[in-house]
Amino acid sequence: LVALASFTFVGHPQASRPRGFLVVSQAVHVTAAAVWFGGGALLAMEIHRRWRHDSPRAMAETIERFSTLAGVSVALVTITGIVLAHSQLASPEALLTSHYGRALLAKLAFVALVAAIGGYNHSRLVPAIVERRDAVAWRHLGWTTAAEGTLIVVGVLVMTAAMTSGGI
Repeated sequence: LVALASFTFVGHPQASRPRGFLVVSQAVHVTAAAVWFGGGALLAMEIHRRWRHDSPRAMAETIERFSTLAGVSVALVTITGIVLAHSQLASPEALLTSHYGRALLAKLAFVALVAAIGGYNHSRLVPAIVERRDAVAWRHLGWTTAAEGTLIVVGVLVMTAAMTSGGI
């Protein structure tokens, strides 16, 4: 809550108009991203913990429930991200010519990879586990959720820092 509240005092919504709308957009963006990314990280740890001690089917059902929440989070991150990017970029060309734009494009590439892996998990691995109790799919799910977490930390968070610090 402290980190979320800090966005009302610092960050790019402070320098743009309409300030109130952008502060709310930023708060929704950060909250939805935290739910999506944090939930994914916790899910990966839970998969690892349950690997030997629980039913793959029960875990797959947990993942299916999380997928719904993740889908809503992705939609909110996308909508508010567009609003926030529009407030920061003077033109579409700024995506390629500004530090912010290049960092945003790199961040979007990492987010797309994470979303693609999540989609693969949801559409291929989870059904294989639920319907066929596929042990190979269960192992792959552990690897893909670990890959998602790594991409989030190495890519998305680093690019977010680059966007706010003027790097790249």
